[in-house]
Formats: sequence, structure tokens, C-alpha cells
Amino acid sequence: MIIKYRFEKLKILLEIPDLYSIVYQLLHTIPRGKITTYGELAKALGDIKASRSIGQILAYNPWPDKYPCYKVVRSTGELGKYSYGGKNEKARRLSKEGIIVKNNIIENFNEVLLKSDSFDTVPILSMLQRIQQALTEHIKLTPLDIERIRRIITLDTAYFGSTFPEKSISVGILYDIKLEKILYLSIVVTPIFFPYIPGYLFFREGIPLLLTIDSLISLGGKPDVIIFDGHGLLHPRKAGIATHAGILLSMPTIGVAKKLLYGKLLKRKEFLKNGLKVTPIVIDDSILGFRIRKNKSTIYVSPGNMVDPESALEIILRLKWSNHKVPDILYVPHFIATQLRKYATKLFPFIKNIAQKRSSKYSS
Repeated sequence: MIIKYRFEKLKILLEIPDLYSIVYQLLHTIPRGKITTYGELAKALGDIKASRSIGQILAYNPWPDKYPCYKVVRSTGELGKYSYGGKNEKARRLSKEGIIVKNNIIENFNEVLLKSDSFDTVPILSMLQRIQQALTEHIKLTPLDIERIRRIITLDTAYFGSTFPEKSISVGILYDIKLEKILYLSIVVTPIFFPYIPGYLFFREGIPLLLTIDSLISLGGKPDVIIFDGHGLLHPRKAGIATHAGILLSMPTIGVAKKLLYGKLLKRKEFLKNGLKVTPIVIDDSILGFRIRKNKSTIYVSPGNMVDPESALEIILRLKWSNHKVPDILYVPHFIATQLRKYATKLFPFIKNIAQKRSSKYSS
């Protein structure tokens, strides 16, 4: 259940776990007359933070008769949602296995609960954390000559569809600051086999974004910096998507996010620059990023790799910022991806065929 991706031009080989299929296989091992919870499945995978994502994975389950998602309930004993007939159908199926359900709550909950340590599986998320921690040993925080920054890649990803596998639309532009011109545009549509879990964004979006970067570099050569829609060092393991990708690519990268994932605002050192309110963000007493506020818009900037925090801040502050929540050249890929998502079914009918071919490998 590991999918391999090879990027010949970038000289990168990646292995990404198909977390959907891993969870479906775990459902298949739950004995008759037993249930488990979203939290217990998340702990079996190695991180309780994945609990909410388990719900999404189950909702996308294309084979509910083979992989019994009705056996997963809330930690309180409440049934929770069921995409194939609602709570009444979920209760009916559980009752057939001798599980007592009254008022949508399992009465013999503790007797029938299968805990995380009962699952024979590798804690894959714990392993991914160790990969992230190992990567941080290769982070380089290097001051950049801002005046020499000219060509920038910016990226964003949107998702469409509500079946397994998910589908993504990644959009990237190669922009020339001095010419004030988009040199190249790349659009990549791919199936996704990893749900959104806070702290693991690279494993979800890394593949489509690397494909997008690969095509832009093939067309226009290497950029001076790449800006990701996500975090860099402002991450529990200092390994946000901008850092992870930056180390793999050996290129200067910056993360720009709309919500703070990790770190503490140092409000006593807040300052104004270019008419914007800037607040340093610290992790372990070191300034590793900044919050930038413009009117009601807020973004969080942090270096990914081969850029220091001050250079990352200066680069973002120099970008044109109109009436959007992010600077203009970050808004462009976001806008295109969002618009394409609205018409994805009509524009990309071939994706359905690709998804069906991929899914068939797991249905036998």
C-alpha cells in the first residue's frame, strides 16, 4: 500500500503511503461482534490527530460491504455518521452482530470495543514523523540577495470529487518580477491517496506540486525561489511542506499559510513595514517566521529551505498585494485552481476513468 513516484528530471524518488487503502484493510480485520472508534484507528496509524481524517476516509469508502465502515463509532459510544443509509442502517447492521444499540448509542460499548493495540499494522504516521525529523538535519537558513530575486514559482492545489481516490488540481506559475509577467502556467490533475492531516501536508500535496514544479522548470528553467501554500519551519517538527519540498529540491523555498499551525506570536516585537503590521513568531526562543496583517487579511510566512526568516519576510513584503487575502502572484494559482474545480467534472472526464482503473486494484 505504498505508491512510488519517480521524478527523473528532479532526480527524486518518493514513496507515499496509500492511507485510504491502509484504513480499509484495517476495517476488514475487525471481527464480527466488535467495533472500534475513529480515535482508536488513528492511534493504530500512529497519531491521534488523524481521527477526523478517518471520518473522511470512511465516507469515501467505495466498498462498504467488503470494508465495514459501519463498525467505526465515536469514542462516546455514539454511532456517528454513516454514508450508506444513515444511523438507522448503521444500527441495524451492528444489531445483526449482537451489538446493543439504543437511541443511537452502543450500550455494551466497552465489551465490544477493539482498541488500537489490537490492530496488526505498522504505525505509518509515526514513521512519517521520523522522516520529517530526519529531514530537519538538512535545513539551511541562508540569507538571500533580495535584489537578485527575479523569477518565482507560486503554487496552489484544489480538490474535487467525493469518492476514492480523491482528485486534485494543482496550479503553478513561473513569474518574472521585473517584467511583471507570468512566463509559464502549469496545471496538473492527479489522484490523491492521502487525506488532510495537520502536520502531514507534504504527503498529501507533495506529488502534484512536484509534478507542477517539474513542468515549470522544464519550460522555463530553475526559479530563484518557490513559494508554497503552506508552512515551512512553523511546524511541530519544523518540516512543513515548503521545508520538505525545499530539501528534496535543493532550492530556496518559502511557506505562506493563512492559519498558524505552530509557534508563538511575539507581540512585544511587532512592527510596521511597507504599511503592513508584522509580528515575529518564535519556536524554542528563535524567530522562525512572521505574521503579516493587511487590513483584515492575515498570512503567516516562514522559510522552507535555503532561505533565512528575514529574507523570506522581505521577499513576501516586496510582492504586490491588491484586494486579495494573499499577494497577487499567490492569488493567481489559487484563483485558477478554484475555478477549475467548479468545472472539474466537465473539464476532466478522463480523471474518472483514471480513478476507476486505480481503484480496481483494491477491489479484488
